[in-house]
Amino acid sequence: MFFRYFTNGFIALEILILPLIIESNNFGNFEYLKSAVLLSPYALLGSFSGYVYLKYNSNIDYYGELFLGAFFSSLVVATLYVGLTGNFFLFIPIVFCSLSFVVEKKLQTSNHFLISIIFKPLLSMFTLILCLINYRFKYFESYDFILFVAYFLSFILWGIITRLNLKISILPNNFHFNFEGFKIYLSLIREGFLINISTILISLFFFSSRYFIKVFYNESLSSYSLAFNISQFVFIGVNILGYVSLVKIGENIKTILLNDLLESLKRALLLFVVIELVAFILLNLYLKIATNYEDVAYFFLSSSVFVGIFYSISTISPILQYKNKLNQSTLFLIAILSIDGTTSYYFAKHNISPILLVFKSSLLLLLTGIFNLYLIFFKIDYPKT
Repeated sequence: MFFRYFTNGFIALEILILPLIIESNNFGNFEYLKSAVLLSPYALLGSFSGYVYLKYNSNIDYYGELFLGAFFSSLVVATLYVGLTGNFFLFIPIVFCSLSFVVEKKLQTSNHFLISIIFKPLLSMFTLILCLINYRFKYFESYDFILFVAYFLSFILWGIITRLNLKISILPNNFHFNFEGFKIYLSLIREGFLINISTILISLFFFSSRYFIKVFYNESLSSYSLAFNISQFVFIGVNILGYVSLVKIGENIKTILLNDLLESLKRALLLFVVIELVAFILLNLYLKIATNYEDVAYFFLSSSVFVGIFYSISTISPILQYKNKLNQSTLFLIAILSIDGTTSYYFAKHNISPILLVFKSSLLLLLTGIFNLYLIFFKIDYPKT
């Protein structure tokens, strides 16, 4: 646990220091590129989760097929991105970000949990170091190039650390490089897609707001990016309970009562309120230093309050998966995502405040949480007390 907090400290330092050393007009665009790269693993369509499922349930290790399938899939995505944008510097970040999800699952299923989680802290560390060098010496021509170097160094160093500490390579040893291997990769997608669909949709949901702000309200992109980054502290804090609930609900699925879920929800909401208040106070203190960003507090409240409540509800939502109600929740989320995209376009074309756009999107996401509560309270049968 200490090691996890220690490594997450590098991520926190990146979030807090970058806005102070990157020009405010460049900060938003840099964060936009980072968030776009983070979407690339979802082009693997959940194959990495399918790998974990088969590894635990059937004791079959298809790491070679997963790695090759992910590698070629990420090459296609990276090539398409470069072809559409002309930004060659993001080719390596897209490929390595996708492969990092694959390697992480391999290390986790091999019980090497500490090594499995260090890629993101390494990435934050190198990003921060390179940005500090650029702040002092103006060494790099673009922040795209900084992202390129950070991903390259982080992935290579991760591989070296794994090799030296575990005596294993992150590259696969055995695999089928033929049609049989392609069929195996498709089977991994088949097993993992539904597991990941909600995560993919929520990631697209958040990126959608960032996209509309970048295209139609670019002057607010940096302030929104800073507010969203601070909001992640709130989301991560609440999600800690979510990880615990996932296991607890699964272990007690046959005996769990509705009252048990209500108590868990109350604890999550209480935790959210405490973290939200602390984060808001600290944000206002931080803004006395980061003086080049406007309306950050408004963006923070618009993006964190309803979404924080949604994540609080999500701490008991695993019951939907165990009780075969996940498909209904997913379909509702797809409908909400469509409504959000349509209404965001309307807001943007009519020059409605970006703060209201974010507020609207957060409220729509909360509606998904409320629908999940409806399924939990009224569509699931529980043991009689």
